[in-house]
Amino acid sequence: MKSSTVVPIGLKTRLDDRMKVALNAMPVAISWSRIDDDVVEFMNRRFTDVTGYTLAEAGTVADLIRRLFANRQQANHAVVQLNRLRGQNLLEPFEFPQEEVPIVTRAGKLLPTRFSGVMLPEANMSLAMFQYISAEKEREERLQAIAGQDPLTGLYNRRAFDAAFAEALNMSRHQETVGLIVMDLDGLKPVNDTHGHSAGDAVLRHFADLLRSTFRSSDLVARWGGDEFAVLIRHPCSRTNVAVALSRLEKAVAKPITIGDGQVSVGVSSGIAFYPDDAQNLSELYRIADDAMYSAKRRKRNAMRT
Repeated sequence: MKSSTVVPIGLKTRLDDRMKVALNAMPVAISWSRIDDDVVEFMNRRFTDVTGYTLAEAGTVADLIRRLFANRQQANHAVVQLNRLRGQNLLEPFEFPQEEVPIVTRAGKLLPTRFSGVMLPEANMSLAMFQYISAEKEREERLQAIAGQDPLTGLYNRRAFDAAFAEALNMSRHQETVGLIVMDLDGLKPVNDTHGHSAGDAVLRHFADLLRSTFRSSDLVARWGGDEFAVLIRHPCSRTNVAVALSRLEKAVAKPITIGDGQVSVGVSSGIAFYPDDAQNLSELYRIADDAMYSAKRRKRNAMRT
């Protein structure tokens, strides 16, 4: 009696089916799309696990990019580049350079990833890969903390700020004016409660960017923790110039912030103290500025009640 030969089912599948089996086993989030019409054809299991999106929700690559990319400018640039390449009728493979891309999952969580991809015109296929880099980011954050940097915003942390401020006072000649501004974001908690902490983190980074653009490069901007920030205004420093800068900052903060597909709004309360007019030492300057900030918060609350 002849023994029958059993042909493994996997050998009967088409090449793309076998490729899907292989890609589903990969620890990296991978998707592919058709170049001609931009439609996403495949997502591996890791892609769905990491992002929360299924193939049925994907649509086109442009749709997926706008959902995933946390940075709107980065998303728009990627879509423009993709459309430009598709319009060139490429004959040779094109490899996208690796770059760090923070993504927002379907559940609203912000994740650090490293993106890479390749367009394969001969196969009418564009391949995209997102590697979750949490462990690397944690190592970077530890190094930044050691270096005196806030890991979320890239600003100085409290320890580095205190040291720099003490040095500025010690080096101040002829009683030159040095200013201290302390600030709290108003309305950050409702953003966290409604939209998630990833949205709150995005607001904090946005505010840090506004601080950098508002104050001079010679001034020192720090995040003390939570929604607390501070600015050291180095010499030359005048009350008028500080007031003008704060007014400009408050107007910028008042503009709605785009987070994902929606918008959120926050405000800022600030207090100011000047050396040597208001106090002669660091701790007293902190106390005066902090009291002024909380007085500003109370005035806002009272104004809202009336």
